[in-house]
Amino acid sequence: MERSAETRQDEEGCLSIPNLSRNRTITIEYFNKDFKKQIKTFGGTTARMIQHEYDHTGNFIP
Repeated sequence: MERSAETRQDEEGCLSIPNLSRNRTITIEYFNKDFKKQIKTFGGTTARMIQHEYDHTGNFIP
């Protein structure tokens, strides 16, 4: 996962990992439903949600 240098501090309402600054954009590699590798950049709320859920998988990166 690549993360932008620019971050944003917002309230997420998550008690597990509170008070985080999130990167405004992220680029991730993933496999689509046909198991073909994809690389895509996300920004805004979508980037925030991906980072939030990624943290819950045990890959928390402060």
